[in-house]
Amino acid sequence: MVNLIEQKNIENLAPAVVLGSSYTGYGVIRSIAEFDSNIQIVVFEREIFRPEAKTKLAKIVRFNNEYELIEKLVAFSLKQDYKPVLFLTSDWFVSFFMNWRDVIIKYYHIDLPSNKIIEKLLNKDKFCKFARKHNFKIPNTTLLNKKDTDQKTLEGMKFPCILKPIWRDNKWKKAKFPKVFIFKEKNELLEKLNIVFKIHDCLIAQEWIPGADSDIYFSLVYYDNQSNMLSEFSGRKIRQFPIKTGSTSCAELFKVPFIIEETKRFFDIINYKGFGSLEFKQHHNTAEYYIIEPTVGRPDHQSYIATINGLNMPILAYCSTLGLNFKKRFKNSKPTIWVDDQFDPLSLVILFFKRKLRIGDLIKYFFQRKKFRFFNFKDLRPFVFLIRRACIIIWNKVF
Repeated sequence: MVNLIEQKNIENLAPAVVLGSSYTGYGVIRSIAEFDSNIQIVVFEREIFRPEAKTKLAKIVRFNNEYELIEKLVAFSLKQDYKPVLFLTSDWFVSFFMNWRDVIIKYYHIDLPSNKIIEKLLNKDKFCKFARKHNFKIPNTTLLNKKDTDQKTLEGMKFPCILKPIWRDNKWKKAKFPKVFIFKEKNELLEKLNIVFKIHDCLIAQEWIPGADSDIYFSLVYYDNQSNMLSEFSGRKIRQFPIKTGSTSCAELFKVPFIIEETKRFFDIINYKGFGSLEFKQHHNTAEYYIIEPTVGRPDHQSYIATINGLNMPILAYCSTLGLNFKKRFKNSKPTIWVDDQFDPLSLVILFFKRKLRIGDLIKYFFQRKKFRFFNFKDLRPFVFLIRRACIIIWNKVF
């Protein structure tokens, strides 16, 4: 294994602490472990029955609520010879950091923008105002308030449209709502609003940009604590699950100069720090690129794709916060696609029956070099646990 860290001995490396093991978290864990197994990785997790929580690559510490989490984080740091490096892996943990920022930065290294900037970008209404002010192209957006939303409010709205909360919190998830709703006409939207307003008082209705899931692009960045962009990785979604409105299930390295330039302009304006990303969708008819949403304070769901294509952004962040040198490199001669082996097979089946499965994408899936969200020869436990759980569910439903 090639060691790219200079200036310090292996024995003096600080621990890496990852908040959350699932989705994004497991990609961070693998990125660090694959770079150097001598770096201690500790994961704080609420839901230890997730497949990723079975990993052998890290020590798992369970917590029940944010008060217990902050206590355990402080206690862990105090026992270390060196101040640990902290990684956030979900919006919940970003919110947690905002609540406990003054305490956490005393005990952990992390590059992150101010709470004001985080809120500006995560709050859908504030983000839209920021984007318009600085001439970023975004879909037509309308703020819907429970108190004064009526037929008149919806008059200028374009359909189809999507509906989402200003801030997607635990209430939204507990209601088992999808990431976003999509509506073809006004009556459908009005009918659903009566239900959704019981959970959230303020919502965002946004124009649906026509195009396939493969028309969605993303740009991943990392900025140091002086707001210098240290790295950028851009890619394209091949599939999502659920299709149209879900999360990435398959993605590839893909460079679009305009997207790279706009992403840098976006984060430079606010003197950004740490992990961030922008998601774009290309309009099927006009070929224009629209910013769909930002990811703030953490890596994105499919960020491990950068690592498998040679740019280890978690290690870059680790080095940046510790003041170490890091040599960036692209080690793979062949581009590698990232596949969510839990959900991408479902996406393929649905597209097949809808007769929307592109032969080119299918060939790419089977013949191009790829890495999976779960399956990993160096750490089979999460994949085995996933298969075992799937078999139990199928058995219980059939018998």
